[in-house]
Amino acid sequence: MITQALCLGVVALFACVGGCASSTVGGGGTGGAPATFVFSSARAGPPSAVFQSTTSPDGSALSVLFDDASAHATPARRRDERFINIRVPVTVSGPGLVTAEAQVRGSVIAPSCAEAELWTLSPRVMLLKRWRGEQGPFDLTVRCSADPVDASEVVSAGPAPTREFGLVLLLRAASGAPCDAEGLIQVDSVDVKPLP
Repeated sequence: MITQALCLGVVALFACVGGCASSTVGGGGTGGAPATFVFSSARAGPPSAVFQSTTSPDGSALSVLFDDASAHATPARRRDERFINIRVPVTVSGPGLVTAEAQVRGSVIAPSCAEAELWTLSPRVMLLKRWRGEQGPFDLTVRCSADPVDASEVVSAGPAPTREFGLVLLLRAASGAPCDAEGLIQVDSVDVKPLP
């Protein structure tokens, strides 16, 4: 059985840059209008599953594709965990809130005596979803924010301010007795776009 408690050292080590929340919770910031910004290529923070990222031609959206981002529990290895640590630099063109939405897509296999979980590790730990007795694709949304940009940072002759979104996901799988079923959770892609 997977427990909801995580080691405090792990939480501190893999804290999200800025803030992340479920889609039902508002993004970070101190008020004001949304800022407009351009994504750069994502990079992996350690440790992380390997991925490739591409940005749209105008830099307004980012897609991250994974080769093997999965946690797989078997009768021989009852528990398995995998981290995804995405860092996305953005160039901000004006003052305001810097918020984005990450759409996480993948699949899960969790028969009745196996479990799979997807967590986001931000300044607070949040369980996005737990599966048991289910299998199939999933599509979840996470809202992220970076530090807001103040008007004093935007200088017409100077460089545009930069910020960084961080998204850290934890994939967990567990296999339980007596049926010795395998549990598997896999993330295939993460698509990031700014919130209006």
